[in-house]
This record gives sequence, C-alpha cells and structure tokens, in this order.
Amino acid sequence: MHIGTGQFEGKKLKDSHDGAPLSTRILTMKESIFEIIGVRIHESAVLDINDQNGMYGIEAVSKGAAVVQFINLHKEERSLVSDNLKIVGLDPNEFVIDKEPEDFFKKGTDARFDIIFFRAVDKHCLSMLERVLALQNESGITVVFHPQDNDCELREAPEGYQIIDTRDVETDRVTVMLRQK
Repeated sequence: MHIGTGQFEGKKLKDSHDGAPLSTRILTMKESIFEIIGVRIHESAVLDINDQNGMYGIEAVSKGAAVVQFINLHKEERSLVSDNLKIVGLDPNEFVIDKEPEDFFKKGTDARFDIIFFRAVDKHCLSMLERVLALQNESGITVVFHPQDNDCELREAPEGYQIIDTRDVETDRVTVMLRQK
C-alpha cells in the first residue's frame, strides 16, 4: 500500500494484512473518499479512529491537513500507525494518542475536528458513534467504516447529519456524512 498523492506520494506503508496486498477496490475506495472530501482537506483538523495502519490520516497529512490525530483500539495498531508515521518522516509522538478510544472519550476533550475517519470494528464500536460525532466541527465530514451485517448497520444518518455517500467494499460499508448547520 502506498500514499497516492501529496507530499508523501509513493511512500509505501506497512499494513495489517500480513503481507497480503490490499485489493484495488480498497485503494480505489480511499481515492473516492478523498475526492468527496476535496479541498476541505487543506488546513483541516483530522481525527482518525481505529484505522488499522493509519492510511487515511497519513494521506490527509500528505494532502495538506493541518492537524491529524490517531486513536486506535488495539496497541498493535497504534504501533503500526507509529511505524507508518516514521516511514513518511513524521514523529508519532506528535500524532498518536496512546490510549484506547473509550479512555479518550471518558477523559473528554475540547478539540473539534473538520474530518473524522471512524472504523467501527464491531457493533459495540458503532455505539460509540454519538461520542465521535460530538467532536465534529460545524459542516464537518465524518467517514464511518463498518461491517456489512445486520448487527452493525448504520441505517440512517444521526440527527443533524446527512449521508452524502454510501459504498460497499470487501466486507465493509463506508458511509460519508456531512454535519448540517
């Protein structure tokens, strides 16, 4: 897997698929998501939650995001994100929040984000969505990745949000939501 465009274009990232290449559908999905986000990425504040290797947040930095923070449920994934930040020449200490999402939400934060990438790894993580959305800036975009099964389905947009795109790729459904003013 590699960074598609921007200052880190072509840099190869480690992934969590044990050396198996990512499908072109996943890489095409990443490109499509960034096309939807468009110029909003420039100078934006980005939160990347449970992205297994940080590819969305690192791509955001590459495309001009001002601030990117990573939070991962599993320590191994935090380590993988740190490794990938080092590959592109960034200091993980400036980007990775070294705690689980649940602990981050319990502590609370005044930070707000223009773009949030959130991977709901199971139905319990999807229940965390309300707390994730509370961190969204007005007119922000949230991209939710969730398994395509009935136990973990984002059936409709939460109040105050509009679903602007939904796509299926591999075993995930990707839902892109825009916060309404």
